[in-house]
Amino acid sequence: SGDHYGVLMKDGGVKENVGKFLSGWCKNAAEVSYGNVNGDVCTCSNGVPARNCAALEQGCAVCVGAFHKDGKQCVQNVCKCSNGSPKTGSGCVVHDMNLCKGCDAGYHLDGNACSENRCTCPGGSGFRGTACPTHQAAKCRSCNIAYDLSGTKCEW
Repeated sequence: SGDHYGVLMKDGGVKENVGKFLSGWCKNAAEVSYGNVNGDVCTCSNGVPARNCAALEQGCAVCVGAFHKDGKQCVQNVCKCSNGSPKTGSGCVVHDMNLCKGCDAGYHLDGNACSENRCTCPGGSGFRGTACPTHQAAKCRSCNIAYDLSGTKCEW
């Protein structure tokens, strides 16, 4: 009486029933397959297989973890990071999102983004960017009126 579908996860035999579970096939770890009573198999690496695939065709309905749909397949998310290195693998939870794991010289990690370093300077203006190697370090580039620059400090 028609096709019945089930999902069989290959990472330890975890099953999620969809309709009446009659059969399921797997080829390798990290791949999930849908099977129907006619013997057709739809595969999906890193996601949940679509129901209407031709035999052995790659077709994903939904992707899981750090993967997103690209056509019929689930592909690894790729993050970006202005002024630094993007998170990769499971750290990149949303495709094309600005998620940084490290920053270029002159920048520091501020949440998931890289912000420009800004040095402090009592009595003047501090350096910024690569001239300020450590964010919020005391390092003056110029002094206010009545202060004199002595090395990297403003003195009265």
